[in-house]
Amino acid sequence: MGTGQLQSISRDDGTTVRSLQFTCDGPLPASTTWAHASEVANGSVSYGYDAHFRLDHSAMGSRLTTD
Repeated sequence: MGTGQLQSISRDDGTTVRSLQFTCDGPLPASTTWAHASEVANGSVSYGYDAHFRLDHSAMGSRLTTD
């Protein structure tokens, strides 16, 4: 059963495949992952929230950021 939320986008132009994948925790974005066939531009960002649903932290790859 679908959630009505965007889960992925991809593009294949015949020589290169690019994709974005999204995950959510309820209505809140939990992570975004991107991939490129050449593996040069692959990565991810994840998000964490406090008890009031405000962005508490994010991490790019293995780097944690707060603000």
